[in-house]
Amino acid sequence: MNQYQNLKFEDIIYNSASYLNLLNTYSDHINLDRITKARFFDAIAELINTKSNGQITKGYLTTLYVAHLLSSYLNPEIAIASPITNIDFP
Repeated sequence: MNQYQNLKFEDIIYNSASYLNLLNTYSDHINLDRITKARFFDAIAELINTKSNGQITKGYLTTLYVAHLLSSYLNPEIAIASPITNIDFP
């Protein structure tokens, strides 16, 4: 891992209601017709409540990349007049 990268691992525990709220933020779930969504969400809630002791754990990985902006890209005339041939990074 280099100095420009940051990783964060996180597990979040959801009960059936909070997980369904999460699912309802995803566009493919938002776009389901009302009956299909109700059946699907009911089935998910039943699985969580009966097979997973009322909760599930979802893992997340967040990656942060930081880059330095080259000043020549701020002004296209400079970039055209003086092409970059060698870039030294700190």
